[in-house]
Amino acid sequence: MRVTVRIVGALVAVAAALFGLGWLWLRISPKPFATFPQETPELQYVPFSSGLPAPVARYYTTIAGERIPRVTSAVITMRGRLRFAGVTFPARLRITHDAGQGYRHYIEATLFGYPLLKVNETYLDGRARQALLLGVIENEPKVDMGANLGRWGEPVWLPSIFLTDPRVPWEPLDETTARLIVPCAGEEDAFTVFFDAQTGLIRRMEAMRFREEADPEKILWWFDPLGWLVGGVWLLQGGMYRVITSLEAIAERRGVRFRYHTPVERITVDGPRATGVVLGNGTHLAADVVAANADLLYVYERLLPPEAAPRRLGRMKYTSSAIMFYWGVERVYPQLRTHNIFMGGDYRASFDRIFRDQNLPEEPSFYVHAPARSDPTAAPPGADT
Repeated sequence: MRVTVRIVGALVAVAAALFGLGWLWLRISPKPFATFPQETPELQYVPFSSGLPAPVARYYTTIAGERIPRVTSAVITMRGRLRFAGVTFPARLRITHDAGQGYRHYIEATLFGYPLLKVNETYLDGRARQALLLGVIENEPKVDMGANLGRWGEPVWLPSIFLTDPRVPWEPLDETTARLIVPCAGEEDAFTVFFDAQTGLIRRMEAMRFREEADPEKILWWFDPLGWLVGGVWLLQGGMYRVITSLEAIAERRGVRFRYHTPVERITVDGPRATGVVLGNGTHLAADVVAANADLLYVYERLLPPEAAPRRLGRMKYTSSAIMFYWGVERVYPQLRTHNIFMGGDYRASFDRIFRDQNLPEEPSFYVHAPARSDPTAAPPGADT
């Protein structure tokens, strides 16, 4: 009996050790892909095209103004998580697009930082090849047709391709919809493109495609480009402070009382539960729930008792902060759009300087937001913010 118990205990210990190692291995992120060898060329622009359907013209005016950046190729490299068969693996991917010509999707799920599962999808010269986990799919006409739609659908973030390539004309449908014609194996295919009536941005692109080679008929295929931006882009007339004033008004109508200019000295606790706050003047306010939206480290170090801080707090790696300036100037800068990104000469070196060396770069990159381009109330006439 004792021998059986020892064997069972040993097996449990081994299983626990393997589970722990597996969990540890799944926590190790892979190294980033090597820097793409081709240098980024100087950005070129093309003039705004005339004769476009109304929603298409509005879309390009919204995203770029009178000059459209001509982007002929792009490489997206990132790391993240990939869920397969119920297990979440660390992953890395690289997407390469030669606009209007072909693409490659390369994805790795990793274990202990090394590739375990690979997916390699390509579309080139009208042919698709998918090297998947369970085999290779190629020389399938219906798969080629679907990949061709991917060739033209994914470059929605390379917008000039839909203006500079004569093979992809636009046709009007109505005030918020247009048809994008694309070539397909010597013939034509098409997207129906829906534009948001409020923002002018693309809301959805739809097409009919075969899901697999065995499918007898096409099915509706669509994607929402602004889904990449977590639900889309919203423009708030009056600025972000309108969110605060609106929430304040709603809360006050429901009996909430606000105390402004009232410093909080500490959060009182009873065991694992917060019971209220002590104000700077010594007043204690009892509460059933305490919500603190200050910085996490500040809450644990300044507001909560020392024993409340978890052990892992000191081992946490914190993200970088940002330096922000709010300027009101007595002139208008017409060369600025709503959103403007100015990249340093060697932006990779500047990012290494920030995140690896934890210092300021010699040539920093910065972002300029000019809200008056989209909201005239953000600045008085003849001025800018």
